[in-house]
Amino acid sequence: MTRILVIDDDDLMRAFVVALLEKRHYSVAAANNGLAGVALVTDSDFDLVITEIVMPDMEGFETIKHIRRHKPAVKILAVSGGGSSKGDYLKFATGLGANAVLAKPFEPARFLEVIADLLKSGPHGGDAPAPM
Repeated sequence: MTRILVIDDDDLMRAFVVALLEKRHYSVAAANNGLAGVALVTDSDFDLVITEIVMPDMEGFETIKHIRRHKPAVKILAVSGGGSSKGDYLKFATGLGANAVLAKPFEPARFLEVIADLLKSGPHGGDAPAPM
């Protein structure tokens, strides 16, 4: 079964994404910040990590860098609702190694499409960022 980790400090968004993915029969774990997410990634194997960029304790940029150093085969989808800077955040996340990016708010169908594309691509595929 495909294992996905969702890292987002927004409780409602995290619960929504987890429910959406579980409805599609993915095995989903969740963390409310980058530190907790990195601990889960370090201790478990995931096929995909979905991380918010702007978070307390450890923001998404550091989270992405850690995953790339320690679990380079894991796919990463970076998301951000960071106001007027979210486009810059997402471009930077791609430069750090995110395989795809999405701006919040996103349509659930588009979100699931990006995830499906990432998961069906090879170990280094999916490197083109999704349109914001």
